[in-house]
Formats: sequence, structure tokens, C-alpha cells
Amino acid sequence: MALIKYKYFAVITLCLSVLLYGCGGGVKFNPNHKPKPLNKNISFKKKKFALVLGGGGAKGFAHVGVLEELHNAGLKPDIIIGCSAGSIVGSLYAADPNIENLKTRTLCGKSADIVAMSVENWPYSVYSQNQLARYLDKNLVSRTFYDLKIPFVVTATNLQYGEITAFSEGDLTLAVMASASYPGVFSPVLIDEQHYIDCGVSDPLPTRVAKELGFEYVIAVNIAEGLPDSPPNHAFGVMQRGVEIAYVNLLKNSLAHADVVIDFNFKNVALLDDSQNMYLYEQGKIRARQKLPEIMRLLTMPKKKL
Repeated sequence: MALIKYKYFAVITLCLSVLLYGCGGGVKFNPNHKPKPLNKNISFKKKKFALVLGGGGAKGFAHVGVLEELHNAGLKPDIIIGCSAGSIVGSLYAADPNIENLKTRTLCGKSADIVAMSVENWPYSVYSQNQLARYLDKNLVSRTFYDLKIPFVVTATNLQYGEITAFSEGDLTLAVMASASYPGVFSPVLIDEQHYIDCGVSDPLPTRVAKELGFEYVIAVNIAEGLPDSPPNHAFGVMQRGVEIAYVNLLKNSLAHADVVIDFNFKNVALLDDSQNMYLYEQGKIRARQKLPEIMRLLTMPKKKL
């Protein structure tokens, strides 16, 4: 399953959803519960350097390489903001900013460590979230945001209102699970009587959150793929292309808030592909090294005048 292309996965999920429509009643909207606002009163020692780690499924292994190069250059972010795959890698590093430990917890992993097919959450997903919960419980040395060594914010999409929500307090595992709840793979996550799904649906690279929190410089790691070169040849292909176009345009809006972008040119890396971990990690290191001079110049500039 790990190597199935997303278009086939989407077809399977859609068919299952149609067949099982009306069989479950797990998700309910409550108009009395409003979206959670961004807490702009978080206390920070410094507000100079925010590192934003974007979503992208298995391509998140590149985040490990980027973090290693920044770490080796003595660049410690004043905050990490994570989306989806970026929330998983970012939370592990924020809890324990030791690169060797981070590599041990991530690079040897398999997709089976975080996903397992199950009917327990049908018709909302074809996988169980128990695997991801167990992985986080095993590898996260912090249970709450308060316990983290580096300030950290997790973003997710409010399923009822469609807005991005930034979590900075409370249960860390639950927030990361919400951020990584890719539609169809995982069912929505319930937090404080609101359901949440993958943040990539609303903002795959939440640089705007960093700016709203008042950080001077934003370094963004964009691991998303661009539009595929091949044209669609069936109805589901056109549907998928439409989703991909919307995603690319969301990214364009996000990139406008970044001061430096570490981006890639990944092609044909499936959502749950665990066969290219080391390649993705090495690409993260290479691309970060290429961007280091630009980052160093930025971070040594005089403070911006407001």
C-alpha cells in the first residue's frame, strides 16, 4: 500500500466512502463551538527566527536533513511551526533537540509504524490512527507543549469552519495527530468538541502564523511537489488535478510570508512511500547547505525597524 500512487488511493477511498455513506455518525458539527483563535500572547525569549516545516507525507524525511544542517551551523530556531509531516518531525526535535536521536526516531521508520488499514473509522477513513498515536507516545519525550525544549506550534484545519487552527498548549500528541490527519487516510481528530483534519487542506506551509506571532524572520521548508507533467486521462484524474492546482495556489500564498524558502524538486514520491527515506534526508541536507549563506546573511542583519 505504501507505494500506491495517490490517484489510485483517491479512487479507492472515494468508492469506499460512497459505499459506506450514512453508515457512521461520528462527526457532528456544533455551531455553539467557535474556531480556536491564535494565541498571540505566548511568551518567547526571542522573536527573531521562526522555522516553518511544511506538509508532504513521506517527503517529511527531508525536514530531518534540513534540521541537521541548521543545527550544525549553530542555528537554533526561536520557534518551530509544523504542518502535517512537519508537525511530526518538528515536535520530535522541539521535545529533544538532539540530531542523532531525531535521526534514530525517523530515518529507520516504515509507513507501517504510523498507518495500519482498519475498518474501525469507516466511513471516514481506511486507516487506524492507533499506529500514529503509539509512534508518538513512544518517541515524543514531551507530552505537552509546556514541556518542550523549543517553542512549538502545530497547525490543523477546523473541519467545520475550514479555518487554520494553531495549537500551542495542551496535549501535544493529539495536536500532532490532528495536523497529520490526511483526509481519507485518517479520520478527523476531536479536540475540545471541534473536529480537525490535516493543515495542508487550508495552509500547507503556515508562514502566516509566524508573522502573526511577531517573528522577525521566517525560514520555510517547502517539501511539496509541483503539478505533475502528465495530463489526466479520466474523470478521477481531472478531479485530482483540480485538488493539486488548489494546493499549489495555497502554497503560493504561504510563500509570500517567508523570508527564505528551502524548497525541493521531488517527483513521484508517494504519500506513504518509505523506500526513499535516506534519499529524502540527504536532499534535505544538500538543499539546506545551499541556502545557508542566504539564511546567515538574513539572521545577521540589523533588527528591522517597525
